[in-house]
Amino acid sequence: PAGGHPVLSPSYDGWSSNTIPSYVVGQRFEPTELALRPGRTQPPPLLSETDLLSKMEAHQIGTDATQAQHIEKVVGERGYARKVGDNRLMPTELGEALCEGYARMGLAGMWLPHLRAETEADTARVARGEMNATVALRNAIGPAIDAYRGLEANKQRLVDAVTEFCVRGRGRAGGGGGG
Repeated sequence: PAGGHPVLSPSYDGWSSNTIPSYVVGQRFEPTELALRPGRTQPPPLLSETDLLSKMEAHQIGTDATQAQHIEKVVGERGYARKVGDNRLMPTELGEALCEGYARMGLAGMWLPHLRAETEADTARVARGEMNATVALRNAIGPAIDAYRGLEANKQRLVDAVTEFCVRGRGRAGGGGGG
C-alpha cells in the first residue's frame, strides 16, 4: 500500500455483480451519481414452524419430543404468536408488547434463545454428572431473579407497552420495519 496505509476493500452482501474499487486510507472519493429511490424497509419474512424448529435445534432448545410443545405453548396457550398463511408464525400484539416492554426495562435479552439454551445445557451436564445440580439451579435462577427485580422496579414501562400495543391498538403484529 502506498504511504504505508492499509488498502480498504469493502465487501457488500448482495453486491457481487458490482465492482467496488479499493481505496487507501485518506484517499478522496468523489461520487459520480447520487440517487434517492422511493421505498420502505421491509421486515424479514415471518418464520414458518419448520424454520422455528430449525432455530430451536440450532440453539439446542428442547428435544425432538418437546420442541413442538414449546411452539404450542407460545402460540396456543400464551398467545404470543399465531399461525397465519402457509403455517407462518406472526407475533400478536401481546407478543410484541412483551418484547417492547422488556426492551424499555433494559431486559431485552429475556426473549432471546440463549437463556433457555444455557439452562438446557446445564441440565444435560447435571444428567451426565459433569455439573453440580445446585450450581445449575443457581445459574438458571440468578438471571430470573435479576429479571424479576428489574420488572418490579420498572413495571410501569411494561404496563405502558402492553397498553400501547394491546389497548390502544398500536401493535404492528408482524409488521415492524417502517421508515
